[in-house]
Amino acid sequence: MAGKQIIRNVIKRHKCQPCADQKKKIVATAWCTECQVGLCSNCHKHHDSLKLTRYHHVISMRAFQAKITTGQLTQKMEKMQIKEHQQKQKIKKNNTQPEDPTTEKTPSESDPIDFSSNDIDMKAKMDSVKFKYFRTIEILKGDKTSVIKDLKVLSNEHVVMIDGNNNRILSSEIEGIKQNEFRLPGKPYCLAIAPDDTAAISLYDNGKVIMVDIFKRQIFREIVITCFGLVFTPEHLILNCGKTGIKAMDMNGDVYAVIPEVRGDGYLFIGHDGHVYCNSCGSNQIISCNIRRRLVKTFTTLSIEHPLGTTVDDEGFVYEVGVQSPSSSIISHEGSKASESIHMISPTGRHHRLVLTKQDGVNNPYAVFYDNERKNLLVANNFGESVVIYRKEDVFQK
Repeated sequence: MAGKQIIRNVIKRHKCQPCADQKKKIVATAWCTECQVGLCSNCHKHHDSLKLTRYHHVISMRAFQAKITTGQLTQKMEKMQIKEHQQKQKIKKNNTQPEDPTTEKTPSESDPIDFSSNDIDMKAKMDSVKFKYFRTIEILKGDKTSVIKDLKVLSNEHVVMIDGNNNRILSSEIEGIKQNEFRLPGKPYCLAIAPDDTAAISLYDNGKVIMVDIFKRQIFREIVITCFGLVFTPEHLILNCGKTGIKAMDMNGDVYAVIPEVRGDGYLFIGHDGHVYCNSCGSNQIISCNIRRRLVKTFTTLSIEHPLGTTVDDEGFVYEVGVQSPSSSIISHEGSKASESIHMISPTGRHHRLVLTKQDGVNNPYAVFYDNERKNLLVANNFGESVVIYRKEDVFQK
């Protein structure tokens, strides 16, 4: 409810948020769909001039107001679906026989998420992880400069990418020799790959998620819902719906669970513990939640502000790229400049270090993905004009 009120206040007062932060009352004429703030004409020009935000999609306040009105109708429908699902589950539970007491006990909602680990061993393990340059994939040229917003690896080793500046999805052999592209009906924000290699792509500005058959290069389903990041579980699609929280959806498009207190606006990924992890571009936090138990754990990414691409390996280590804090001495900063590093964060969030830097060839990264099967770390470099593949050193030695 608080998130909705904030949006209503922005629309009602037409307030420019950057100016408001400086105690100025300036009318907002535009809305950045990725920063989630209103902008006056001067701040809009500055926003477009910064390297980090020049490719963000900005719409008029009138268009944003119309979008919110449409979203409110969608939320009402979702609430009806959730209520219906809860009633079905209640009936099902009442008709279920008591479980065998010898079976494994299901954790209760009051049980804490287990983030415990031996910190000394964890730190030593982090320090031992090293990556070595493996290969570069040069992206197929588009009408505009490519901005790879997200990327994944399919079961056949093909790399799949979404280009937010040319509204397309690309697939490439890992050697980068053969590439295909498929035009999308809107600007893609995030990409999720199902176990059968079906792609789900969020089109935030269009207020929908599309399901794509990558091999046939065709859209076979559209779901009306506004979201940012998204990720598949074996049975469901989890959506990061910004101000309205994390939502879980079945394959029919019916929403069955909502965690409204988790209001991220970035990427989603599944951790090694099975929990859903969410980052927020508007803060330096990563949030972990269990959709079924509605439990939430938050930890801070100490050296990064406004995290962008985020991924996790099979041991629970998080890899992230974002804007470096201006107060940090790791990287010199010129205004709002993207980092030239990939950060590694322990599963508890207590430890972090730089795992790849400019010396390794990292330059203005946007998206990142860890391929657990092949132990490769893929980095969308130069805001996505190329994809650099790094491989764990111990893999080279085998």
